[in-house]
Amino acid sequence: MRIALITPYGREHRNGNWHTAARWARFLREAGHTVRTQVEWDGRDADLMLALHARRSFASIRAFAERFPTRPLLLTLTGTDLYRDIHEDSDAQQALEL
Repeated sequence: MRIALITPYGREHRNGNWHTAARWARFLREAGHTVRTQVEWDGRDADLMLALHARRSFASIRAFAERFPTRPLLLTLTGTDLYRDIHEDSDAQQALEL
């Protein structure tokens, strides 16, 4: 399976979201999947999108859902999503609907 893994921060940041994305990418590759880890989805074909952080990944989530409405899109809520964004931010709330 070709997986687009979206994380709001790239390798240079080395924060929690990046570490989570790197760990998941490793697990998925070990299971035989092809994984592209990106800060923003580049529009390339993917069988599935796994996005970390509703608000920060919203543009990628929306673009993938519009282009591939029947393909799986998994959203993992992270720190600020849970204690702030999903309660206050319209993009984060809309990401939950997609």
